[in-house]
Amino acid sequence: MRARMDGLADTLGAETRELPFPLDDFAHLQETLCYWEAARILLLPGRMRLAEGLTRLLTPYVAMDVSEYAAARQRRAAYQAQFAELAAPFDAILCPAALGVAPLGLQQTGDALMSRLWTILHVPNITVPMWRSSAGLPLAPQLIGKLGEDRALLQVAQWLLNQRS
Repeated sequence: MRARMDGLADTLGAETRELPFPLDDFAHLQETLCYWEAARILLLPGRMRLAEGLTRLLTPYVAMDVSEYAAARQRRAAYQAQFAELAAPFDAILCPAALGVAPLGLQQTGDALMSRLWTILHVPNITVPMWRSSAGLPLAPQLIGKLGEDRALLQVAQWLLNQRS
C-alpha cells in the first residue's frame, strides 16, 4: 500500500503534510461522542431490544457525565478548525483507505483506523477503487474533502479515476 500511495503521490505531484492534531486521541474521541449519543437513543426504555453485546458496550456511556461529552465536542471542533486550515489550499487530501489489503472473507471488514478521523470530523471522504493485490483484493486511496463540500470531492474522485484510464 505504501509503495502504491507513494507512486500515486509522485504522479500527482502531491505534497506530504503532517496532520495538525494528535492521532492517538481519535479512537477515544469517537467512542465518547458516538457511544454517548447512541446510548441515549438506543437504551431508552421500551425503545427496542438490543443485542446483549451492544447493550454492554453502551451502558457505561449512560452514566458518563455530560461535561466529558461536552469536552469531547470541544476537542472535535478544535480539530475541525485545524483540518479546515490544513485543507484550505487543496482540492482534496489523499491518504490510504486502509493500512493494507482488505481481509479475506466476510467475518470482518478490517481496521477502521484510516476512516475514523474523517468520520468524527464530519468531513466527506471517498475511497477510490484504483488497485488490486496479487490475490485480487482491493487496495485503494481515499480522498478527504472540506466540511460541506461533498460534491466537490466527488468531482475530484471522478477526475482521479479518469487519470488511471
